[in-house]
Amino acid sequence: MAFLQHITKCKNWRSLIGHGRMMSSYQFNTLQVEQTGDNVYHVQLNRPDKRNSIDDDMWKEIPQCFDSLGTDSSCRVIILSGAGKMFCSGIDLSVLAMLQDPNQEVARRAIAMRIGVKKFQDAFTSIEKQLCNGVPTTYNKMQKLAFTDRSLVFQILSYPGHGRMMSSYQFNTLQVEQTGDNVYHVQLNRPDKRNSIDADMWKEIPQCFDSLGTDSSCRVIILSGAGKMFCSGIDLSVLAMLHDPNQEVARRAIAMRIAVKKFQDTFTSIEKCPKPVIASIHGGCIGAGIDMTSACDIRLCSQDAFFSIKEVDMGLAADVGTLQRFPKIVGNDSLVRELVYTARNFSATEAKDIGFVSSVHADAKTLTDASIKLATNIASKSPVAITGSKINMNYSRDHSVDEGLNYIANWNMSMLQSEDLMTSVQAAMTKTPPKYKDL
Repeated sequence: MAFLQHITKCKNWRSLIGHGRMMSSYQFNTLQVEQTGDNVYHVQLNRPDKRNSIDDDMWKEIPQCFDSLGTDSSCRVIILSGAGKMFCSGIDLSVLAMLQDPNQEVARRAIAMRIGVKKFQDAFTSIEKQLCNGVPTTYNKMQKLAFTDRSLVFQILSYPGHGRMMSSYQFNTLQVEQTGDNVYHVQLNRPDKRNSIDADMWKEIPQCFDSLGTDSSCRVIILSGAGKMFCSGIDLSVLAMLHDPNQEVARRAIAMRIAVKKFQDTFTSIEKCPKPVIASIHGGCIGAGIDMTSACDIRLCSQDAFFSIKEVDMGLAADVGTLQRFPKIVGNDSLVRELVYTARNFSATEAKDIGFVSSVHADAKTLTDASIKLATNIASKSPVAITGSKINMNYSRDHSVDEGLNYIANWNMSMLQSEDLMTSVQAAMTKTPPKYKDL
């Protein structure tokens, strides 16, 4: 898969290095950024010799730039223009060439194209999502939108390497290893802090899952926690960053909203990863741990596991996924409300009874063995079929039956042409295990 290999191995738009980074100076290969007046920044497409056509570098640098300006307290308005004789001549033909690989069968080429197109869309959506919206207003008498030095926004939005495809997966708060053919194990790795989610972990989770999502050697991901428990929730040091009593309420509210949206994006990266994610839960799974595991495809736990939607005991409503995903998993609105309103612990047995986990295992070792066995089984299936199933189940969950049927019909226009169908038929006829190519 030439295109997918290109976006996962080469330095181009897929790496999105520094996506969302708050930079002290704005330096890019394809963009020129300067402050043209009080609170006004000018972003210029800077490939005049190529009529500002959008090459792979520009695709990645646009979201870097606008995500950074969106959290720069000195920026209130952004002007976007093009250097040279025209604003923009469109996509660079070299990028279009990357999308074509005549030697690749149609289903895999279609999946690779979908990944590429989604990233192209994200580049321009980054412009639309920014707080700085270009409204022509006189601002010189307004107070700056001030974020304190301790502001969570500056730390949690730093995201160096967000979405980067790494040759080796090395993080401060996560441990990643390949445990078998096409199976990767991601472990929350702050056992001395009961795997509480600090600022580093908030940014490293999307880095990790975005990268594994486009790693052709990865088909299934196991997510677990090191030490005595899966996850004890958000690190209290992160909550402390959200409060600055010296900041007036409107500016503090805007800063908090930006932070909460980034927290949400962290767990949404698990849900959006095209590879199935199996949560392997032992010990406590508390607060943000429920948010995280609710974004996974499958959940297994050990007998000693216990769960708590803890947020009301901390004086807040859960805001990074539990209230949106947990009810759809469990399906019992009355019970969900009880668990949310009381923050009581519920056991592994109760989690199984209500449908939050698929199975309960005697201890952590048995749980790990079962998780690997399940992941290995899924990884042996057609990656085209598994990826398509996950994407379509996620879509159908949030849309009507008719919309879901239409979506899968459009999806399978390409996918039914996959060589995996013939591979499956031949394996069945010869009574041999099928061997599928990676995506």
